[in-house]
Amino acid sequence: MSLKNTQKIKCPDCGTEGEFTIWQSINTKLNPQAKEDLLSGELFAYTCPKCKKVHYVNYGLLYHQMEKQLMIYYAISKEDEKEILDTFDKMENGDMLPGMESTDYTCRVVHSQNQLREKAYIFDIGLDDRVVEIMKVMMVAHLSQTNPDLEVGDIFLEITKGKPERFVIRLKNGVLGNSPFSQKVYDAVKAEYIDSKGDGKRDYIVDMNWAVECLKNK
Repeated sequence: MSLKNTQKIKCPDCGTEGEFTIWQSINTKLNPQAKEDLLSGELFAYTCPKCKKVHYVNYGLLYHQMEKQLMIYYAISKEDEKEILDTFDKMENGDMLPGMESTDYTCRVVHSQNQLREKAYIFDIGLDDRVVEIMKVMMVAHLSQTNPDLEVGDIFLEITKGKPERFVIRLKNGVLGNSPFSQKVYDAVKAEYIDSKGDGKRDYIVDMNWAVECLKNK
């Protein structure tokens, strides 16, 4: 099931109070509109009813896609992360959460709203997030070799109309760049680095740090 509550939000600009819906969990089968709001970025956006300024509210939530047996939790603190990791471990031992028909889930923990949206998109179109993170690390390594003065802040896969289009790169100096997504490179990385016998369902935190360790182990 989905869980949500309504809270009063005070606009930081004009001080006007308004109501804002906070989701503790989203079941995409029961609330498809909430899923679309998440993917578009609207789920965290609060628009002041008076001055119309848009502010983004930060809160943790569980993204539950039943049809893909997928759970992604956005943890906003170490305490949140520890709690959900304990819950995922219990699931592995057979404890089911409300709304689950099986414990055979792919589980992930992310640490930003952008990571949550990206993971949801990646799984929605059937890509392997482990491959995507390895591709990111390879891109950073290439940039470091060709442009040693550039420092990468974030990299996110941009998906348009259900297809991976490009990697958006934000440098630490604020400059944005991009690199096209290559299905050929994706397939090669998957064949080279992803164990065909391992499904990665219990790799709870799959990010660039995870990818670095994966490459080291190879």
